[in-house]
Amino acid sequence: MDVNVAVRVSKLNLNLFFSRFPSIFQQFGELVDHVSDDAVPSLILNYKSRKEAEVALLKGRSFGDRLLSITWFTNQPLGTTRSGR
Repeated sequence: MDVNVAVRVSKLNLNLFFSRFPSIFQQFGELVDHVSDDAVPSLILNYKSRKEAEVALLKGRSFGDRLLSITWFTNQPLGTTRSGR
Protein backbone atom coordinates (compact mmCIF):
# COMPACT_ATOMS: atom_id res chain seq x y z
CA MET A 1 0.00 0.00 0.00
CA ASP A 2 1.32 3.43 -0.93
CA VAL A 3 1.31 5.58 2.21
CA ASN A 4 0.07 8.58 0.20
CA VAL A 5 -3.30 7.15 -0.75
CA ALA A 6 -4.73 6.14 2.62
CA VAL A 7 -6.87 8.44 4.73
CA ARG A 8 -8.25 8.02 8.26
CA VAL A 9 -11.82 9.10 8.91
CA SER A 10 -12.73 9.63 12.56
CA LYS A 11 -15.35 11.34 14.75
CA LEU A 12 -18.03 9.00 13.49
CA ASN A 13 -20.54 6.42 14.66
CA LEU A 14 -19.37 3.30 12.81
CA ASN A 15 -22.75 1.51 12.91
CA LEU A 16 -24.58 4.45 11.35
CA PHE A 17 -21.70 5.23 9.02
CA PHE A 18 -21.45 1.72 7.52
CA SER A 19 -25.11 1.79 6.48
CA ARG A 20 -24.31 4.70 4.11
CA PHE A 21 -20.55 4.22 3.63
CA PRO A 22 -20.32 3.08 -0.01
CA SER A 23 -22.27 5.96 -1.48
CA ILE A 24 -20.36 8.54 0.55
CA PHE A 25 -16.70 7.75 -0.05
CA GLN A 26 -16.87 5.81 -3.31
CA GLN A 27 -18.12 8.96 -5.03
CA PHE A 28 -14.60 10.42 -4.63
CA GLY A 29 -12.76 7.57 -6.32
CA GLU A 30 -12.06 3.86 -6.43
CA LEU A 31 -11.58 2.35 -2.98
CA VAL A 32 -9.04 -0.46 -2.90
CA ASP A 33 -10.05 -1.52 0.62
CA HIS A 34 -10.99 -0.21 4.03
CA VAL A 35 -10.32 -1.19 7.64
CA SER A 36 -12.34 -0.15 10.67
CA ASP A 37 -10.90 0.50 14.12
CA ASP A 38 -13.65 0.21 16.72
CA ALA A 39 -11.35 1.42 19.52
CA VAL A 40 -10.96 4.94 18.10
CA PRO A 41 -13.58 4.68 16.28
CA SER A 42 -12.18 5.35 12.84
CA LEU A 43 -12.03 4.00 9.34
CA ILE A 44 -8.94 3.71 7.12
CA LEU A 45 -9.80 4.14 3.44
CA ASN A 46 -7.31 3.09 0.77
CA TYR A 47 -7.87 4.80 -2.58
CA LYS A 48 -6.41 3.64 -5.88
CA SER A 49 -4.73 6.99 -6.51
CA ARG A 50 -3.49 9.94 -4.51
CA LYS A 51 -5.73 12.29 -6.49
CA GLU A 52 -8.83 10.36 -5.39
CA ALA A 53 -7.68 10.42 -1.76
CA GLU A 54 -7.11 14.18 -2.01
CA VAL A 55 -10.67 14.67 -3.26
CA ALA A 56 -11.96 12.62 -0.30
CA LEU A 57 -9.92 14.79 2.07
CA LEU A 58 -11.36 17.98 0.62
CA LYS A 59 -14.98 16.97 0.03
CA GLY A 60 -15.71 14.17 2.51
CA ARG A 61 -15.59 16.12 5.74
CA SER A 62 -19.32 16.32 6.36
CA PHE A 63 -21.64 13.41 7.09
CA GLY A 64 -25.18 14.63 7.59
CA ASP A 65 -24.99 17.24 10.32
CA ARG A 66 -21.66 15.90 11.57
CA LEU A 67 -18.17 17.20 10.77
CA LEU A 68 -15.70 14.33 10.29
CA SER A 69 -11.97 14.40 10.83
CA ILE A 70 -10.09 13.18 7.74
CA THR A 71 -6.31 12.97 7.77
CA TRP A 72 -3.58 11.25 5.78
CA PHE A 73 -2.85 7.80 7.20
CA THR A 74 0.36 5.82 7.20
CA ASN A 75 0.83 2.39 8.69
CA GLN A 76 4.56 3.02 8.79
CA PRO A 77 5.92 3.08 12.38
CA LEU A 78 7.52 6.32 13.51
CA GLY A 79 11.27 6.44 13.00
CA THR A 80 11.27 4.30 9.86
CA THR A 81 11.91 5.42 6.33
CA ARG A 82 10.72 4.06 3.01
CA SER A 83 13.21 2.06 1.01
CA GLY A 84 14.05 2.61 -2.62
CA ARG A 85 15.72 5.99 -2.37
